[in-house]
Amino acid sequence: MSKHDDLKDKLQKLRSKWYGTDALGMFLLFLCVLLQVVAAVTFQFGIGQVFSFLSLVILILQIFRTFSTNKGTRLKENNKFLELTAKPSKWFHDQQYYHREGKKGYVFLVCPSCKGICRVPKNKGKIKITCPHCGKVFVKKT
Repeated sequence: MSKHDDLKDKLQKLRSKWYGTDALGMFLLFLCVLLQVVAAVTFQFGIGQVFSFLSLVILILQIFRTFSTNKGTRLKENNKFLELTAKPSKWFHDQQYYHREGKKGYVFLVCPSCKGICRVPKNKGKIKITCPHCGKVFVKKT
């Protein structure tokens, strides 16, 4: 076994202990880049250094998280981040879906009983709609 192979094996063992990147890590990197752009734009106003410093702190935090060997804690942090961003992510996904589907001849109505969303055809006049979630029947104009 050569020195090169020995060094390669040692690096692989070391890398297997690191946590690596996750959704929170990618968000922190995006935030770091965004702060650098804001720092570049606002540098002439004298507050660019503040944004640059914040970006550096966030980058150091992300590097720490990536090379951390405490995988349990990093996993808990990422899960908490995913919990906090689940509702906004779902809302954006739903808006994209409704916008795409709305162009195909459908309108989305809210059930008055369960507040569920029902997809019905456009321009059909007054129609009876049965909510697929709760089964309540209501009349709406499309």
